Amino acid sequence: MIDVAVRHIASELNQHLQKLFYISEDIVTVDHIGHHTETPNQQNRLVLSLININEDKTPTRANQARQAGAYQTVGASTPLNLDLHLLISAQFKPENYQESLKFITYTIDFFQKNITFTPENSPTLKGEIEQLIMSMETLDIQDWNALWDSMGCRSMPAVMYSAKMLTHNETKENEFLAL
Repeated sequence: MIDVAVRHIASELNQHLQKLFYISEDIVTVDHIGHHTETPNQQNRLVLSLININEDKTPTRANQARQAGAYQTVGASTPLNLDLHLLISAQFKPENYQESLKFITYTIDFFQKNITFTPENSPTLKGEIEQLIMSMETLDIQDWNALWDSMGCRSMPAVMYSAKMLTHNETKENEFLAL
């Protein structure tokens, strides 16, 4: 389900930027940013990277009722709600620095206008994801420096988002790959 959420966010952003700038090639790719710092054919792209996953322990009415003993469903698990921390980096050639800033600006604008993704407004989310709620994360300069150092790459224009993912109870077991 995490892969579906990340691919969906990248696809929505990519489609928006393609329409906005009248381009046919993909401008958004999902990958670790460290894979793209020295690859010439991957420059002039936005790279969406999953940085961290946290369990969202914000109480919901259903979880509060379960904890209070109001009802209990045998054999069912509670929904797993996650916060996916996503880094969207502008991997552009140095001579295209202004373009990288433009694409980050339009990325921020997109998520300001598209805060919530549901199966109703995003049919590709059908299945176990009920809702994705986007919010911009604020990092101070020390945290940004630590993040770039930990990923082994240089600083570049980027923005961090949290995608709060509300899920249904079950993950389909047949979706797992045998290793």
